[in-house]
Amino acid sequence: MEFENLPFSQSNVTVHEKNGRITIKTPQSVELVSDLQNHILVKIPDIYHETTCGLCGNYNDNPSDDLQLPNGTMISDPDIVGPSWKLSDTESSCSDACDSTCQVCQSPMPEYTSDLYCGLLTHPGGPFSSYHHLVCPQKYYSLCMENLCGAEGQRWALCDALWAYDAACKEAGGMVVLWTNTTGCAYQCPQLSHYRQCANACSSLCPEISQMVPCPKDCEEGCQCTTGHLL
Repeated sequence: MEFENLPFSQSNVTVHEKNGRITIKTPQSVELVSDLQNHILVKIPDIYHETTCGLCGNYNDNPSDDLQLPNGTMISDPDIVGPSWKLSDTESSCSDACDSTCQVCQSPMPEYTSDLYCGLLTHPGGPFSSYHHLVCPQKYYSLCMENLCGAEGQRWALCDALWAYDAACKEAGGMVVLWTNTTGCAYQCPQLSHYRQCANACSSLCPEISQMVPCPKDCEEGCQCTTGHLL
């Protein structure tokens, strides 16, 4: 096994890290973004329309038929769909069931429904209310309740759920709203950098790195180096 420092580029495949998320881009214009913990976002171009299968669905613009087994059978239980697409590698460490390390929710605390916790996602006057017409928050609310219960109310579980909904809404075209500081989920920026709602990522990169990593046309939320310092 070989290890590489980031950002990394080879054979038209680029890998870089920003704000705790790893982005991988391939020559086929496939992009994967992950926090390497609980979430992964897969972006593919229109040339793959109606040609995909697996955990991400068939890309036919109809989410209702995305849960399919490898043989094409429609199913409604994601807990069955997931293991069905697992590679048949006998040495795989992926288990189909929870082991002794799993955090299983027994009974969610009533306060988790309040707008101090998961209720932030669904509250009509909450920080995410302007997103509701873009992405229905109910699924994220349910996951938030389950994860927060399993983590026994630890703040990171709430922040993880809020970040997931925020990312989905931005991907759907939503505008950035200020919610991180009021929820205790603010960015933890490295030394000699600071959080900005509209950060210019490329202005903080050394020239040789900026040539390797595609820069967004617009600013984006995240950490930016303090004046006089470069990444």
